[in-house]
Amino acid sequence: MKILDSNFKYIIKYGYEGYDPRLYYYLPFNKLAKFKPTFTNKVLRKLEKLVVKDLFPNLLIPYMKMCKIDAKTTIPYGLGQFLQAYIRLNELTKDNKYFDEAINVSDMLEKFLIKTEYGLGIPNPNNMGNTKFIDGVMDNSTIYLPGGSEVFFGYYKLYKHTNDKKYFHILNNIAESFINDFQIKQIAKDKVAFDYSNKKDNSHVLNANALVASALSIMYSETKNENYKDIALKTYNYIDNYLSYDSIPYAGTEDKMKNKSWNSCDTYHTGFTLRGMHTIAKIFNKDTDQVILNVKKMLDDFVIKEKIVVLKGKGQQGLSQDIHAVAEYIYIFALFYEYFDALEQKKYLEIISKNLDIFYQKKDGSYYYTVNKNKKFFLHMPRWSHAPMMNALSLLYSKIG
Repeated sequence: MKILDSNFKYIIKYGYEGYDPRLYYYLPFNKLAKFKPTFTNKVLRKLEKLVVKDLFPNLLIPYMKMCKIDAKTTIPYGLGQFLQAYIRLNELTKDNKYFDEAINVSDMLEKFLIKTEYGLGIPNPNNMGNTKFIDGVMDNSTIYLPGGSEVFFGYYKLYKHTNDKKYFHILNNIAESFINDFQIKQIAKDKVAFDYSNKKDNSHVLNANALVASALSIMYSETKNENYKDIALKTYNYIDNYLSYDSIPYAGTEDKMKNKSWNSCDTYHTGFTLRGMHTIAKIFNKDTDQVILNVKKMLDDFVIKEKIVVLKGKGQQGLSQDIHAVAEYIYIFALFYEYFDALEQKKYLEIISKNLDIFYQKKDGSYYYTVNKNKKFFLHMPRWSHAPMMNALSLLYSKIG
């Protein structure tokens, strides 16, 4: 609880505006290679990434300032996770400072919601112009599934805590936007897949589909609207097909030509997929055995020499750790805590404790962003560090006290 308290003090002091890993996508040559994928531009993109991300990360912010890129922003996705954490902490501690801040975050979120043709959408604001993703061009009017889902989960906790119909109205509008503003592809008679955004990008990202289907399942449990159930189950069926693979492309699309990292798995997108599928399975009384097996596989696969790593697979051993990977690892362990025996619980708690020691800075309650080969790099990143960490640690605290 001491860590959570220091996290809270840190975020109140330094605020919700900060950097986000997406800023790498807006580097000059990265953008150029996306819109004009010539050989020269691709080479320059690789060089740019090598220098300011892999070799000399401390040059990133000076480089962006030199390029006149204002990279700081407030991300609704992170606010949605803060909202979940604050309500949970208020329930656990009965301390109204967490509830008061939850209301503050809720008010902030409402200003970000985009009124769409069918409801309310959640953007990922940035100060860096348009970007290309698969077949879509993203801008500040783009709404997304993952951020929308985390905001939905935040408002759902607030609604259940207060029983205020205002928040249910927001939930209903977000759900209606999901099923009407996004392109939904018919994969088979009993399978559908959502685009990642409302820009007809023609991607079908598994973790995003798992999150939105879990949100729709929750809305079905509240409203008994058969349309939510039908789409949630058909999305579940689409994703379920991939859970039989040994290496699940959690962050991938089914089009291998468009997704060059088809066989890569990372910690956070793996977690998003598994927790989304578990929520759907519980609501609709489906078998959860495969999900639980994958959870246990995940908690082992993403640990190398007691370090929680971002990527698993050949060539990735121990090369990359980041705070969001640690946060999602903790969240998944806490969410499925009851499925582990006492020895497993002890084993994973020890791993978590050792990794917290690597990332957590006791002096001010902050976290390092990345730790690569023991080289530590810090950025003020509320959406990527404190939001998921406070959400994860509060859930763990609720399980083990």
